Amino acid sequence: MTKSLILILATGILTMGSFAFSLETERKAPSQLRKIDPRKFAGLKKPGIKKAPALARKAPDAGKLEAFGKSLKEAIAAGKLTEDEAKAKWDAVAKGRGNKKPAEGKRDLGKGKKPPAAAKRPLTKRPQVKRPAKPELSDETKAQLEAIKKDKDALKTAIGEELEKLGLGKDSSKEDVRAAVEAFREANKDSFDAIKEASEKVHETLKAARPERKKRPEPTPEIKAKIAAVKAVGKKLHESRGNLRKELKDASDENRKALIEKFKADNKDKHEELKTAHKELKEAVRAAKETGDSRTSE
Repeated sequence: MTKSLILILATGILTMGSFAFSLETERKAPSQLRKIDPRKFAGLKKPGIKKAPALARKAPDAGKLEAFGKSLKEAIAAGKLTEDEAKAKWDAVAKGRGNKKPAEGKRDLGKGKKPPAAAKRPLTKRPQVKRPAKPELSDETKAQLEAIKKDKDALKTAIGEELEKLGLGKDSSKEDVRAAVEAFREANKDSFDAIKEASEKVHETLKAARPERKKRPEPTPEIKAKIAAVKAVGKKLHESRGNLRKELKDASDENRKALIEKFKADNKDKHEELKTAHKELKEAVRAAKETGDSRTSE
């Protein structure tokens, strides 16, 4: 009995000691880890991981970079550094910060930058049409135009004064202003008719003084037939589109999609026919290209 009691007590004491030791180990573990010398692990490298350059890992912000530039200027002024030495230091820091400009032709075109000159599409040179020179206006015509302008300005001023008398302005309704203007035009009908008649006379004078234009060459029968074919197919498609618009006006979203798909399927052959007719017309026009003293030749 006594031996059993002593054995139980000894077991309990050992258990308490083990528990206390484990608690003490856990409490000291962080401090022991802090005492590990990191220089022992400096030489170890993980496979596949490259160490970044020191300048890239410690890129300065804008404020520090500005202060660094200021210190370089002060060092140059004090004679501690030459301009070449200061420039070399600045380039080293700027390179680490990632300020190196991309080479010409390798810019990122997706960030709103203009493409290089070599990537631009060359301009197509079109034949320039020689237009006839405008005729010189006579002194009489110039005087008539000046008189017409003066009469128009006088009527414009009179309309403004009439609206001001009636108390109409920017805050007035369009209907009231329109009614007042129509009443003014009716009351001054003779003045408006005289300006219109004078303008028509000047127009006839200018039209008679225009240089004679060369007539366009008459299309060949083949080209006329192809033009008629293009118009016929285009008219059919135009009517089909008009009918589709009427059907889509009161249709639901689901029905709209179905109607559009049906229109595409039903008019696929017409689109192909129109495309072929356009192509044939273009080829016929190119074959009968204008030459000599034609309207578009130089």
